[in-house]
Amino acid sequence: ANPPRDLAEERLRKVRAEADRVELEVAQTRGELLPAALFEDAIGKEHDRTRAIVVSIPGKHARLIAEATGASIGTAQSALADLTDAILAELQGSDDDDPETA
Repeated sequence: ANPPRDLAEERLRKVRAEADRVELEVAQTRGELLPAALFEDAIGKEHDRTRAIVVSIPGKHARLIAEATGASIGTAQSALADLTDAILAELQGSDDDDPETA
């Protein structure tokens, strides 16, 4: 390998990295970027809210299902609980696709 060429390539790489860093700083200053922690916090809150809504389904809707199907409220609530458990398991399983949480 030719040392002057390697040195020139390393300098170019350094200049490009510095330009990328400055562009990111400018984008953040303009409000075009969010800190990862802020984004993760917002996603976590939405996840918790979604989970709470799903968990509440059996208690809120068992009577309606029982009336529509002729099943007992207990049977409807149990079926809805099984369904919501499956939904939550599926949502939890989607986290396995994320290398950071797997």
